[in-house]
Amino acid sequence: DLAPGFLAEHMLKDLRIALKEGRAAEAKTPLTELSERLYAGLCELVEPGTTGNHALTLWYQSPRTRA
Repeated sequence: DLAPGFLAEHMLKDLRIALKEGRAAEAKTPLTELSERLYAGLCELVEPGTTGNHALTLWYQSPRTRA
């Protein structure tokens, strides 16, 4: 069941806010940067408002990620 509990695009928005704040604080945030890239990829694959953040597995299953 990939019905949204917390929408993937909301997670992406929150990650981008965290990255912005991290840059302002001159903090290194490698895991947040990786997470932002993963969620951005997921949000390109799915219709907005349809998928919860747990659907990140769809990104891993996408042929685009296996290149």
